[in-house]
Amino acid sequence: MSEAQEVAEINYEEQYRILSEENKKLSIDIASLQLSNRSLVNQNRDEKKKVMDCRLQISDLESRLKTLDSLKLELSETQLQAERLRQTLDANENKLNITERRATEAEGLVKVKDSIIDKQRKFSKELEENVQNLTGEVDNLKLQRAKLEADLSKALERAEECDKLRDALASKTALLDEIAQSSEGVSENGLAAANQYFKEQEAKLNEELAGVKQVKFELEKALREMTVERDNLQANVEEQSHNIEQLKEKCSNLETAVKESRISDKRSKNDMNSRLIGPALPPWLLEEKKPDPNEIEKLNNTDPATLRTRVIDLEGKVHELKQLVTYREDVILRIYQEIQKKSSKLEASEVERSSLSVQVGILKKELSSLRGSGRRSEGGYPPEIEIEIERLRGKRDREYQRRKRAEAEMDEMEAELNEMKEKVKKMEDELAEITNAPKPVIHAGDPADKARIAELQNVVNQLRLDNESKRSELFDLRSRFEEKSAVLETLSNDVKAKERQIADLSTELATKTSQLEMTNKELESVRLRAIRGGVETERWEMDLNSVRTSNRFLSQQTNELRLRLTSTEEQLKEAQKQLSVLRNGGVLGESASLNGHLVSESTEDVAELKSQLENAKETIAKLEGANLEASELKTEYENLSKQFKSLKQSISTNNSSDSKRVSQLLSDLKKEQESSAAFAERCSHLTKQLTELEITLNETRQRLNESLSENRRIDSEHSGTQDPPISPPTKRARRSTRSSSNSASQDCTSCSELRRQVDSLKSDLAEANAKIESSFSEFQELRTKLSTTSEEACKLRLEITSLHEKMAAGSISLKKLRHTAYAFLEDTSDPVLGEQLRQQLTATERFSSFAVGCILRQNMMFVPTAKIRFWNRMQIALGILGKPVDKGEGHLVGVDSMGNRYFEEDPDKESLVPHRANKPKRYFLLPGQVSPEDSWLQMNAELPRLPSEWDSWLRHRRPDPPTEEEIARNAAAAEMRAIKGREFEEKFREELRQRSVKAGDDLSFNSFSPSKDSTPKSSSQNKEGVPFPHHPGLEVGPGEHR
Repeated sequence: MSEAQEVAEINYEEQYRILSEENKKLSIDIASLQLSNRSLVNQNRDEKKKVMDCRLQISDLESRLKTLDSLKLELSETQLQAERLRQTLDANENKLNITERRATEAEGLVKVKDSIIDKQRKFSKELEENVQNLTGEVDNLKLQRAKLEADLSKALERAEECDKLRDALASKTALLDEIAQSSEGVSENGLAAANQYFKEQEAKLNEELAGVKQVKFELEKALREMTVERDNLQANVEEQSHNIEQLKEKCSNLETAVKESRISDKRSKNDMNSRLIGPALPPWLLEEKKPDPNEIEKLNNTDPATLRTRVIDLEGKVHELKQLVTYREDVILRIYQEIQKKSSKLEASEVERSSLSVQVGILKKELSSLRGSGRRSEGGYPPEIEIEIERLRGKRDREYQRRKRAEAEMDEMEAELNEMKEKVKKMEDELAEITNAPKPVIHAGDPADKARIAELQNVVNQLRLDNESKRSELFDLRSRFEEKSAVLETLSNDVKAKERQIADLSTELATKTSQLEMTNKELESVRLRAIRGGVETERWEMDLNSVRTSNRFLSQQTNELRLRLTSTEEQLKEAQKQLSVLRNGGVLGESASLNGHLVSESTEDVAELKSQLENAKETIAKLEGANLEASELKTEYENLSKQFKSLKQSISTNNSSDSKRVSQLLSDLKKEQESSAAFAERCSHLTKQLTELEITLNETRQRLNESLSENRRIDSEHSGTQDPPISPPTKRARRSTRSSSNSASQDCTSCSELRRQVDSLKSDLAEANAKIESSFSEFQELRTKLSTTSEEACKLRLEITSLHEKMAAGSISLKKLRHTAYAFLEDTSDPVLGEQLRQQLTATERFSSFAVGCILRQNMMFVPTAKIRFWNRMQIALGILGKPVDKGEGHLVGVDSMGNRYFEEDPDKESLVPHRANKPKRYFLLPGQVSPEDSWLQMNAELPRLPSEWDSWLRHRRPDPPTEEEIARNAAAAEMRAIKGREFEEKFREELRQRSVKAGDDLSFNSFSPSKDSTPKSSSQNKEGVPFPHHPGLEVGPGEHR
């Protein structure tokens, strides 16, 4: 039974798994079906839209077909309406007067548009002047930056001179030490002279330090002046931005005026029989009449006189149609001219806008660099500056939105222009359809009437040919204009690309200069640390001098001991002589016993003196060993100082070469910017020439059209007055061909000039590309060099930090040793101090060589051993300079404003803990730490303070490390929130006070309002302390009143 149950359980699990897989498949199939259903629904919607569009198009085509049929019927009915047309001649003359008046109004509108164009030109000139002013201010800033760099170079030279003076001092002190060693028995006069010399040297050094401090004060003063100038420049930039906003408002006002004028034009056109172009059509074209089937029979039965009158009326209608066609052609040409002018102006404005945007970007970058170069406190900018920065950012966002709106309005203008073009094309198509309409049926009549009708048909055909030739000319001109505009667009795109490349190169230069500034700052910090090391070396030299004085003191003691030994030896010899005399003379037993007692005492004194001599000899030998070790330490210190000097010289040479290279690249970039500016000027000159050529072409076309319209009008008048045999179409054709040939020759000359200019521009572009490529390659080389120098600087920085830390640790231990040694010298009989000294000295490496014999005589040995241990510590601290810095496995991620470094290591996949195996190890080091094992408690540093963003990164609450901008933004937002919270709390307290004053219970408010001594409460506590409302007319209890 148990086996069956196990099998059943296994089957259930398999069934569950199979069902879950099927369920997943079904869910996938359902999702795919839903997607397909959605796509089908979307396709159905699209097809419905297409069907609706097709229906609309069909309805439009049907309406157009109806209009064409009506026009055909109207043309067939013109024979019947001949009598009516003769009567409407007076009405037509009135209409002609109306059209002339409308023409004058159109000329007024054209003048208004010309005035708007002049205003736009003035606005562009003002913008150019503002740009020139901005460029001048930028040049002034660059000159000031060059002056500051010169001042910094002078300061660096003075610092090098100070280093040289320090080296000279060190060499002089070494010479003095050698002189002191060579002349141990110098008299007091020599020491006094040496002290005077040292005092003079100290006075000189103090004078030099005072000069350095004065230079530092001057530099700080210059920095303050630069900050004041920066504030003034920011104020100027704000004023310029205000002026630009005013100019933009003027532009918006002009654009609104143009739109209103367009709307008025549209209204006037809608009033003119809802037509877009030209005067109102005659009523015989607008009237819709149904065709009569009996008209042909009536025409056949009419008299020839009536037919003649009808023919004359038809001639008048044809003349009116010719006038309408010529007028509409003139209007179309004017529209094309205006469209071309506006397109050229739009292109020029786009070029100017792009140049202005590039210049504004450069100015913003320079402002950001100036702001970054200013002094910053440890907690970031003060709140006032942060508020100003937020205000300026909001202003920038508003300007960006305004620019977007302007671009949207420009897009709307372009859409309106495209609509106008489409409407013009539709009108041209309608005119073509009118011209291609079928000929009216003319029945047999008189031969004179037939001849007149044939002449009219020839005139109509000639008009059609003229219209076709004009259309072909228009299409040719349009194609040429499109080609020229395409060439200009390509040129403008090339110019924009070059400007972008130049902007990128300038940004890279800015980054490199910032990196160089950072390296200079780090080198200055290294110099300061080296200066501190020099101060410490001076302290060590002072300790050496003290050791030498102690050695001299000990040598004097040994000399005194030697003199005592000699005196005791002489006394022993005299005693031996006396003993020999007494023995030879046979003195009594008492005298013998006394002499024996004296001899025993003398022998004991001799033994003590011998032991003292042995100890003195041992101390002398150990002092000689200590002197040898001190000389070795001196030699090692000199070697290390030489290596440090050589490293300084190599770093200074590398920095000088890099700075020279950067200055060369800056000069090359300036030259390229000048060439690009000249190229842009040339392009603008070419665009001006193109616009002038187009204007001249349009003027010639207008003149040709006017002459053609005049010729047609004269010919029509002659045809109405003279006999039928007239052939004006051939003359018109000849005139049109001549004018077209003249315009074609002019176009050919202008095109050849344009091609030459385009070829020259292409050659200039090729040269600019070659220069930019060469500069880019040089930039890459500089990048590699800068990367190598930055790596070397990082290594040096790490070595110097480790040296500084180890030197600090050594100085602490030496201070402890000095303190214990001085305490032991004051009280040599204290065994506790002796044990402490012994323990501190056993912590060093070379105590074993000096430990022999130190336990027997602590009075004589502990002073020199403490001094020797001190110099052993110094040698260990100096020996660390040659050791490499310990590098952990983790890589550096970032550094915060307090100097804390943040590292990240790969996860330990072998560990059994899951989060250690999956997540990387993240840790941080303080400025004095070398590895995570170093405890920060032993360092002279405060408690570690971490920003909240880095804390969240260390705790794996965020994947990416924070940036400095994010930290500054969050700090500013937190400060703003704190300020707003204080403001709200003050407002709430004021509201509470006003409520209490209104209720007449100011005392109750004072009871819960916070005093000056008490701490301020939060808003929630204040809300809880609101007094309960009191009603004076009610009882508190039965029979109790307030």
